[in-house]
Parts: sequence; structure tokens; C-alpha cells
Amino acid sequence: MYYGLSFKPNYHGCTSMPKALRNERKWSEYVSIIRAPKWKKMEDREAAEEIALKNINTILDSDSNIGTIIIESVAWIAGFFPQTNKWWNKLRKICDDRSILLVIDDVAGGFGKVHPIASHLQFGIEPDIICFGKAISGGYAPIGCALAHKKLRDVLYTRRWYHGHTWQPYVPGIHVINKILEMINEEKFSNLSKRKDLWIKGLYEDGLIAYDRSIGCIGELVTSSKILPEKMDEAQLITNQLYKESLCFAVPQIADEEYWYELNLRVRKLLTSCSVNTIPVLWKVSAA
Repeated sequence: MYYGLSFKPNYHGCTSMPKALRNERKWSEYVSIIRAPKWKKMEDREAAEEIALKNINTILDSDSNIGTIIIESVAWIAGFFPQTNKWWNKLRKICDDRSILLVIDDVAGGFGKVHPIASHLQFGIEPDIICFGKAISGGYAPIGCALAHKKLRDVLYTRRWYHGHTWQPYVPGIHVINKILEMINEEKFSNLSKRKDLWIKGLYEDGLIAYDRSIGCIGELVTSSKILPEKMDEAQLITNQLYKESLCFAVPQIADEEYWYELNLRVRKLLTSCSVNTIPVLWKVSAA
């Protein structure tokens, strides 16, 4: 029997199999788990990636029963850590050389966050299976899907393979997906990504953040002081409370001038309230 290699602290959901992928539920004996690349500043990530790649090869050398590697396009549950394109290409080569399937969980990164459609297009690789959910409908409809590469589709066509569920087909969800696809395009995504970079640059220059870890329209602002939940409430912001000294964000594709002004205002209010060494600056984001 073949089983999988997963990464900690990737998050794939809360049903039994995803919990097994992070060693929390039964079937965990069919999953090998290693630590995903983790670093502080961007200049440190390639070294962290090389360590993780070495660990992957070590496990695969010792266990020929691993047939699948499953990984999130962006790790976020314990901090936002986007990998380099070099990492993704090396991971793809490992899978090709060993005839292992590469499965990308793109729920957190797809459809307007890492790339206008799918994260692997940004990374320059092709996964064997890619999982979408939530993002494919903008979070407005309970629908998701998994797409398989042609080489897998051809195999599935040669045998009886059945899957069904209660709400099939979910027509409202299909309509929502079509609307999401109408809204997202390369030019809009590129403009929002550049605007995000400009906004972060202003926060850094004003001493409100230590550094950031971001890709596309999603990322994490790292501060030099602890962010208290009550300060978040005062600034009318919500984020993952596992992050104690950082602020995670995802820019929506409908972001306009009002959005950027409010985001900047609230984030600056939060960051200045968490530090005694800074002076509040109500800085409006320029479109330049």
C-alpha cells in the first residue's frame, strides 16, 4: 500500500483524513510528516528550503511506500511562509524522479491571492492534483473541487471510478464560480499586488513593521511588539489569533480607494497602539 508525505504545520481541513495529515487522527500511520520550510526574513528562506528538501529525500530514500506528497501552496496556520519558485521546481523534480504524485492544496492561495487563478501558475510547475475550495467561490458558496492532470485522468478512464454526494450538482455554487472568474484577471491582480507592495513599503518606512513575508496579494506583516486581541478589536480588525507578533492579510479583488484608505487607517491604528516608540500617522495610499 502506498501512502503520503505531508508537512507540518500545513492545514488541509478538519475532517478525518486532513487531521491524519497533521498527525491528529487515525490513519496517521499511513502518513509521514516533516516540518515545512520556516524562516524569519526573506533572505533566510532558501537555506530553510534546502534543509526541508534534504529531509524529504532522506525519508523517501528510507521508505519506498510513499506515493504522494501533499502540500499547501502557502503555509499560513502558524505564520505565512511562501516558498520560492526554486523550491517548487526542485519538489516537482523529486516527484518526477521517484514517480510520486504531487498534490497541491490551493484553498488558501488560489483565485486571486498568490495568482489570479491557481498558485502553481505563479510557481511555474504542474501538479498532478490540485485542490480548490472556498476561494473558488470567494467564500460565498459551499463548493470545492479537485483537478487531476491528464496523465491521471487517462488512468481513471480505464477503470470504474465513482464519486457522488448529496448536493450534486450545486447549481448556485457553479453560478458563483462563474462570477468569480469574471472578476479576476491578470492586469487587476498585478495592479493590486503592486499597490500592496507600496502600502507595505510605507508601513516599513514609518517604523510600524519590522519586515513582511508576502507573495501576490496575500502575506504577513511582522511587528517588533506583541499584538493584543483587544487592540485588534479597537482597530476593527480580525486575524488568526495564533499570530502574536504579526498581522496576516489578503487583499480582495474588489479593493478600491475606500478599501485601501480604511485598511491603512485601521492597520496603522493597531500598530501604533501596540508600540510606545511610534507616532500615529494617517497616511493615505497613493495610486502611483
